[in-house]
Formats: sequence, C-alpha cells, structure tokens
Amino acid sequence: MCLTAHFIDQDWNLRKKIINFGELKGHKGVDIADGIVACLDDWGIYKVFTITVDNASSNDTAVAKLKEVFNTRGTSICDNSFLHMRCVAHILNLVVSDGLGDISLSVKRIREDVRFIRNSPERLKKFNEFAKVQKVEGKRGLCLDVPTRWNSTFLMLQAVERFENVFKMFDMYDDNFRKDLERRKDRHGIIGVPEKDDWENARRMMRFLGKFYDFTLKITGSRYTTSNLFLQEVHSLYHLIHKWETEVEKDYDLSVMASKMKIKYEKYWGDVDKMNKLLYISTVIDPNYKLGFVDYALKRVYPEDGKGGRMAEDVNKATFALFAHYEQL
Repeated sequence: MCLTAHFIDQDWNLRKKIINFGELKGHKGVDIADGIVACLDDWGIYKVFTITVDNASSNDTAVAKLKEVFNTRGTSICDNSFLHMRCVAHILNLVVSDGLGDISLSVKRIREDVRFIRNSPERLKKFNEFAKVQKVEGKRGLCLDVPTRWNSTFLMLQAVERFENVFKMFDMYDDNFRKDLERRKDRHGIIGVPEKDDWENARRMMRFLGKFYDFTLKITGSRYTTSNLFLQEVHSLYHLIHKWETEVEKDYDLSVMASKMKIKYEKYWGDVDKMNKLLYISTVIDPNYKLGFVDYALKRVYPEDGKGGRMAEDVNKATFALFAHYEQL
C-alpha cells in the first residue's frame, strides 16, 4: 500500500510526501485500515481531514473502521463527516469507460490501420516517407491505444488524425493494406479501411474525449489545489454529456455513448448526500465562485422538484458546520 500525505506547511506551501510504501497483511478493509493507522501512529499524525480512495468495497470498509478509530481517540473532525473522499479521477474513468463499452466502428478501423503500420518496421518506414511527401511534420508519430483505457484511445486519435491523407496514399501504393484490413472482423462484421466518414466520426469522438482528458489533467495535479475546480468542471461536463445525448439524429453513436455516461454520472454524482460535501465547500470558499455559483450550478444540473435548491442548502449548512468546528479549535 502506498500512502501519500498532502498538507500545508508553516509557510503556507502545499506539500505532499509518501509516508508509507509496503505490503499489507491482506487486502480486506480491516487490513487496509490497520495499515493506515499503524503508519499514522509511526509519524505521530493523529488528525486526518480526508482520505482519498477509489470505489473498491474494501476501501469503504477501511474508511468505516478508521472513523471508529478516530472517534474513539477523540481526534475526528466534524464527526468524520468529510473523511471519506472518493477519487474524482477514478469516478471520471468509470463514467467514460461505461460510455465506451462498445466503441464505434470508425475508431476500430483507425486502430487497425495503426496496428497494421506499426507491426512492420518496413511499413512504418514507408509510411514516414509518405508523411514527408504529404508534408505532415512533427515529432509525434503513430501510437496504438490500449482498448480498455479511454485516455489512450484519445491520445491515439489525437496523434493519428493528421495522417488521414498519408493513410490514403499508403493504401494506393500497398496492395496488402486493404486486403489485410478487410479480412479482419469483430462481432459486428468486417472492419475494413476507414473512409472519409470514419475520419470525421473519429474527430468528433476525439473532441468529445478531449473534454474528459483535459478535466482529468486538471484534477490530478499535485502541486496546486484541485478541489475548488470540481464543481465548475463537472457542471460543464454534465451539460456536454446532456448535449450529446439529445443529438441522436446528428450522431447516433455519440448519443448512445453519452446516455451510458449519464447513467454512471448520476450514480456517483447525482446525489449530494452520497458525496463528500468538501467538493462543494471548496467552491464556496473560492473567491471566484462562492455560494452563489454553487446554488446556480446545482439548480441548473438538478432542476427537477427543487432538488438542486435542496442540495445547495445542504452544502450551505455543511459549510457553516465546518466553520463552527474551526471556531472551537
């Protein structure tokens, strides 16, 4: 288990240090909790504001055990209301991965294009020569994605889209290119060579995934605060997903993808009672936004039956409860 401590030092600098990296007795929640407590005791750390973990059930058990320990020791902050922080980047990965469960044929065709070229040094050399002829310059070449990792699919599409004419040129000069790709099949049938529409579909997919990729980069920063970025970014992503979901006639594949993402989004981020309210409180105390933006964003994302307003009121109460706790210190 690797345990990283994030803290603000005496000079008000944001710091992070790995304070543990070692084996656990087991992978059950109790084992994880015991390992964390032992590490904290070794370092003389007795007060913990939040613990960020992914959504594994063992982590839920571990956090529940830690709450008991901190309550028994009298070191809990606001009765551990803010202790359990689910990793935003991990949830975002689940949201996007659900949407890409059955990725479009256009992306599959481009993936097989790249695989065909990269599988042979001779083909890759010839491809690079054609790229020079087409005046496609730059240090970034073809990269093949890992189908189960959406961010690698985005990076593949981002790298390959400028080579569209190079692939067409390669197809003209290499008889095996089209023959080989038309022999490749998946459960939907022949994959084949990407046509003009496929490249346009891939560019739309790339632009869509790019929003999630940029968000991931922002919230995974470790040298600056990120919690205050959550609401604004997730608010924007929600409306992007909703926009794509409603454009069924314009792009059916992306509409289906967005519908799946929305279901997963609402599972984890659809109810403020199931979320760590610090993600909203950090926006409240950010002078760029404050409570007015939280109220606006929640009401816009959750307009039905006054849900957004009730969620904003809950955030308001949690903010004052946290402030009251610090007043007593």
